[in-house]
Amino acid sequence: MKYVYSLPASLQEREFVSRLLRAKYARWFFEPRHWRLALEDIKRVHIQFLNFSPPQYDFMVLVTQAKGQTLQFYEGVVAKKTVSKAEKVLGKAEVGPSTIHFVDGYTNREYVENLLEAWCRHKKLGTLGFAGQFLGLSGEAHVHLETLQPMFKAGEGVTTNYLYHYKGWVEGSAQKLNFNVVAKRFLPRELPARGNHEFAMLQALPQDIVPKTHGALVNRRVKAYAEGQVLVLFTDFLEDAVEVGKQIWDLMGQVSKKKSKGESHGSELKRLYNIVKEAINKVVFPFHRAGYETWHSAGVVIKPQDEYYKGYHQELQQNLTVLKKTDVISASRSRSLSRIFKQAWRQILSTAKATEIHRDLMWRQILRTKDKRLVILDLDEHTAGHAAKDIADLCAANRFIAEDQQSPEPKYIRGVAENLNASILKSYTHEAERTKAAWTENLQKAVLVYLAYRHLHDAAYYAPVWRQEKKAVEKKRYKRYVDFSLGWLENSIKPMEDALQ
Repeated sequence: MKYVYSLPASLQEREFVSRLLRAKYARWFFEPRHWRLALEDIKRVHIQFLNFSPPQYDFMVLVTQAKGQTLQFYEGVVAKKTVSKAEKVLGKAEVGPSTIHFVDGYTNREYVENLLEAWCRHKKLGTLGFAGQFLGLSGEAHVHLETLQPMFKAGEGVTTNYLYHYKGWVEGSAQKLNFNVVAKRFLPRELPARGNHEFAMLQALPQDIVPKTHGALVNRRVKAYAEGQVLVLFTDFLEDAVEVGKQIWDLMGQVSKKKSKGESHGSELKRLYNIVKEAINKVVFPFHRAGYETWHSAGVVIKPQDEYYKGYHQELQQNLTVLKKTDVISASRSRSLSRIFKQAWRQILSTAKATEIHRDLMWRQILRTKDKRLVILDLDEHTAGHAAKDIADLCAANRFIAEDQQSPEPKYIRGVAENLNASILKSYTHEAERTKAAWTENLQKAVLVYLAYRHLHDAAYYAPVWRQEKKAVEKKRYKRYVDFSLGWLENSIKPMEDALQ
């Protein structure tokens, strides 16, 4: 251990530290956006130590809600009297005569170096262990961090994980190796396998469309998974990578601007179509194909007992309830939409073969690297579902980007988005036909359903924010998002209903 901190003796006592953390959890750890529950709904908090090595404490915060559900959140914390500028302080406490700061261990140099050295040496830290080999090393190693940087700003809302950038070198017994990695620390909540999901998908996908994976920190106490519960993933940092979403957004803006000035913009349109086609051919289709071949080649469909089926219908009702409560739609329109989407499942989606889908796919999750590869990120929510869901999410994003341009030529820029969407479907269908993809039967009708479904979701997402916003400028912005999401919902319902005839 590299720590040279002197701490009060009480911080060496497991029960004292547990009581302290339980007493302070609401102020130190509780963040409504990523905990997604209200304080008043919490019945009990339990601290389960995974590694008790003062001043380092790795633990699960186990939260029992009033209705009985237990959620879990992983934390790695270091206790110290003084802090550096780079460290994220969770909170402080008076312990005897001393003021002790508790910092996020993943922003503490000694914590990270200890972690990586333990990995190289195949050393366990309490119930924490590792999957994979860091840089292929095994044995004596000394880690030196050059860069230690959270990839989120103070106060920035984080939902299901934290990202950290670590750069440095390892001195082994006979060699010195450089590393430049991202650590993704998961907040498992009620899905304890969130990290395992991503680790499995990183291994299943073609290696040229994902960052190089070094391995993971795992909780060996959980026996449900072969490698234990994945808490932190380590992958290569993609230096100077560009989000495809930003490329699309920028090009759409250039097209809009040039069109309004009567200038030629053919080259920008061509680049737009090429970017979208390349993303579909090189990333989205291979993602679905690898998922199908790995997990679903028997050709199964989604059944009423499956989580995806339940999620479709639960989210439908939740979105309709939100839109009713915010007076965006009437009760009669809510019933009508509920009937249409349920009918769409029965007639179209119930017979669509399942594959593994991203589930939360957005253009910004596809990156172009310095070596011109396209890679896909954020794989922790992948699930058995319908490929049309991912495709429709990208098409809905194109519509959103076009609307958000507030172009002087709105009809034209909407047409650009629709042409891009047609190109997406054409490219995907071409790949499906070329490879005889079994999961793409009835794809076009399924995309119509999920497009409407996505616009309903977006309207419900922004409606409460619009109603609660106090600033006039922001209120106007969110109302606009609600309005055009509703408009696109209505535009999408008609072709969906035609498909149901």
